[in-house]
Amino acid sequence: MEAEEYVKNFGTKNSLILVPRAIQMPRAVMHFRKAGTNPIVAPASFILKYGSHIYPWRWVPASENKEMLEEAIH
Repeated sequence: MEAEEYVKNFGTKNSLILVPRAIQMPRAVMHFRKAGTNPIVAPASFILKYGSHIYPWRWVPASENKEMLEEAIH
């Protein structure tokens, strides 16, 4: 795991800026804290919602949402 490898190489006293994908941030922070670090978090790759609330077909599943579903399950 990356958090354990980081601690092996750099210890727990150094400052660490953690830049995970926004959807993975809670899990990443949990692993680094469990390894003994207190990371400064800078999430990236936010998932933006496009479209308008007046779009009548917004509830129909789209193939583009497959990756978002996989990330949420992971």
